Amino acid sequence: MKRYSIFQKHKRRGNMTWYGRISENGLFHVISLGTKKKADAIAWLDLMNAQKFLPEGFASDKPDAHLVELKNKFVDSIEVANSASDSTVRAYQLRLSYFLDWAASRGKKLVSQVSDKDAVDFSTVIATKYAPKTASEILKLTKAMFSFSQRIYKTIGNPFEYVRRPKLKRTAKGFWTPEEINAILAAAPSTAFRKFWALMAFAGLRYFEARDLRWKDVSGDKITLMGKGDKLATVPLSERLKNELGEPGNPDETIVASGTFANNTTSIRTLRAAVISAGLDPEGANNHKFRHSFASNLIRSGVNIKAVQQLMRHESIDITLNTYSHLMQDDLKDAINAI
Repeated sequence: MKRYSIFQKHKRRGNMTWYGRISENGLFHVISLGTKKKADAIAWLDLMNAQKFLPEGFASDKPDAHLVELKNKFVDSIEVANSASDSTVRAYQLRLSYFLDWAASRGKKLVSQVSDKDAVDFSTVIATKYAPKTASEILKLTKAMFSFSQRIYKTIGNPFEYVRRPKLKRTAKGFWTPEEINAILAAAPSTAFRKFWALMAFAGLRYFEARDLRWKDVSGDKITLMGKGDKLATVPLSERLKNELGEPGNPDETIVASGTFANNTTSIRTLRAAVISAGLDPEGANNHKFRHSFASNLIRSGVNIKAVQQLMRHESIDITLNTYSHLMQDDLKDAINAI
């Protein structure tokens, strides 16, 4: 007969999460109960002990959920809570499908069938198959899905609670100086490409924002656009960018020919050719580097970090600080060396 007990595995480290131990025939298995409340752990213990005395073949009403149904409800909840765009939702669906496909290949269709060992095995497969960043995102999202199951379906434990994600190397992103940006713009193969790159370099627009921007979205000293997550945003229009855009065209037409830039990969090839023509290193050259350079050059010019956050339209100032803190460290070195 199975025996059940509860304990706090890492209490000395300050981790108050409760675990359940299942023993049978001299062997035991430990699962995370996903709670820090003793009352919840005792409730699990009572439920497990009660099941020992159920008649053979009796179906218990233990909380459970079908993995496919769980995934769909979880993604729907993210879409509503974060006002996620269609492309973001598709990315979530894809990342979660890796786990569902893996689980299905092992005959696991319910949340209760996924053990801590399964989580470790899956993380090992993902870590060897994908780059660290991709693997980390897959595991992070899968863990969040099981936490969602605990809240919505009241399932017990999260098998991914203590699965370690691959460590990511934090490297300082390179950026182009104003002089280098001028050289790249001068090497643009057409006026359309020059305007396209200028929108990202001098207003911090994302690739798809610059691609889809229409003339009627530019008015006076501001640009009005539909940004990330389908959120309406307003961006100041500098004199330099006004000069780059030139005379406005048909209000309903895009500023750049959308067909030319419909494929991000193709436009990057053109950009790298211009970077080489400008005598610069093409390593890491992509459309997003213009946006990164926009923020980097603002910080190097002494612009307040809060203003940079607003211009970049980051949800939190922490995002701005984490991304560009290395630049502020460089400025601190220059400041102290000036004494």
